[in-house]
Amino acid sequence: MNLKISIIVPAYNLEKYISKTLDSLRKQTFDNFEVYIIDDASTDKTVENVERFCEIDKRFNLIKLPQNGGISHARNVGIQVAKGDYIIFVDGDDSLSRDALKKLNHEISVSNERIDAVYFNLKVVSDGDNTVTVREKRYEKNRVKDGILDTKQALWALFSNKIKHTTPTYLFRLDILKNNDINFPEDRDYGEDFATIYRILAKSKNIKIISDRLYLYTQRVGSATHTYNIKYAQDNLKTVREIESFLKKNSQFQFLKNNKDLYLVPRLITSLSIVSKIKNKNTEEFTLTKDIEKMINKRAILFLSKKYSLEVKFKILLNKIHLLKYVFYFKR
Repeated sequence: MNLKISIIVPAYNLEKYISKTLDSLRKQTFDNFEVYIIDDASTDKTVENVERFCEIDKRFNLIKLPQNGGISHARNVGIQVAKGDYIIFVDGDDSLSRDALKKLNHEISVSNERIDAVYFNLKVVSDGDNTVTVREKRYEKNRVKDGILDTKQALWALFSNKIKHTTPTYLFRLDILKNNDINFPEDRDYGEDFATIYRILAKSKNIKIISDRLYLYTQRVGSATHTYNIKYAQDNLKTVREIESFLKKNSQFQFLKNNKDLYLVPRLITSLSIVSKIKNKNTEEFTLTKDIEKMINKRAILFLSKKYSLEVKFKILLNKIHLLKYVFYFKR
């Protein structure tokens, strides 16, 4: 089987990185793919660098957006124009391993079931470094085993933190997104993956898990996932409420009732850590801090469960006695 894969690359002011990203795609050992680079109104030389690839390889296509709309909007434009059987999202400062697409095509081809999504592993690198972080090694110990999961198993794995909601580590059937009108939330600056992956998995019947490190994620200071502010906390809270509403409306997922706290509480704690570091809070920031504290306490019913790590249990306890925000404040 030789499936066609659409690759969507959002890019904004990435002149230093975009050529390396596109070069990793052009050198793939699998060649039946198309690339759409969605330039989000860059003001540097990103477009010029992309145009060079489009000139020498007709599989590469540049779409220039008239104004900056954020990564979710860029991805959504990519979904609209994609024509492949499957779709994968690659950030404009990251890369794919040389055999990534070949491996993904193989995993789909040898499966008896129709595969709606493939979840794979990543390697975290730091601007030229090629090492796996301690955090990634720790995560792999709890990772779900390779195999094919059905919808409920995949959601259970996600809500149990055994697979991640990192969009670039998934390959999706394009029609799953298009037929179900699944888009990334354009009203959020942060956490677009957190707000989207569970909705895609809920519509996917067969999700294949493989442990291969196919995605090379570049951690750099200043990137959206490395720089947080109050908007991050606000966006996180919005998604937490959406997930709880989603579970209430879909009775077939009630088995996730306990797991959802395991999934959501650590995100709420991260949000609290951000707003707690703000000095001289205004009314909005003060109210947000109190709201997050209440949400953590309300959802911490599994406090004594072994499913929580000791670190999370300790933070929940500190929050219950209203000390956690002060710990974060003095650590800023």
